[in-house]
Amino acid sequence: MHRRRDVLGALGLAGAVSLAGCGLLQGSFEQAASPASVEASTLDERGFEHRSTEELKFTETVEAVGQSRDLSLTNWLVLFGKPAGGFGPDAAQFYLFSTPSVTVAGNEINPFNDFGAEQLLGRVAGGGASLDKQGSRTVEALGSEVTFERFRTERQIASQSVTATVHLGQFSNDGDLLAAIGTHPEAIDETESIDALVGAIEHPSESA
Repeated sequence: MHRRRDVLGALGLAGAVSLAGCGLLQGSFEQAASPASVEASTLDERGFEHRSTEELKFTETVEAVGQSRDLSLTNWLVLFGKPAGGFGPDAAQFYLFSTPSVTVAGNEINPFNDFGAEQLLGRVAGGGASLDKQGSRTVEALGSEVTFERFRTERQIASQSVTATVHLGQFSNDGDLLAAIGTHPEAIDETESIDALVGAIEHPSESA
């Protein structure tokens, strides 16, 4: 399933992004990310299925050389789900979010790059509960070693509040910023499966 959603100022950013000295902006600036996916064989092995692919349009007014310009980003969010225990068909979920890297004078100015774990989780996977960090580990993704943080939180799963585990890692590839987020009930450990999915990420992907 492919969906498109426009996000106009939905990030609640304070002020405008500074692009002073950027010669790339002429009236407006548009950049698009490529969607990411997971190898089909790994999804089958781990019991996950593709649920949705969503195109997210983000528009923000920025200041460039003393003038207002429009920054327009095309992002992608791909979701995979898996039944886990008695918690429902999508008790375990794996999200892949991609957004274009936008640099000016060597500085990354894509607002998503500055998001903390709670803000990123809320925007990508929903939920407003606080995160209690439990630790971190290194997982290989697309040939790079990526640090994944592990959190404990409360999430709505099958219409009930459940203590859950969240795995979150951020990295760059092929001109995009990517975030991989895995969630599952704390009572059912899917860490091994999440790591396997991370190791089988494809980007850019035409099958998302």
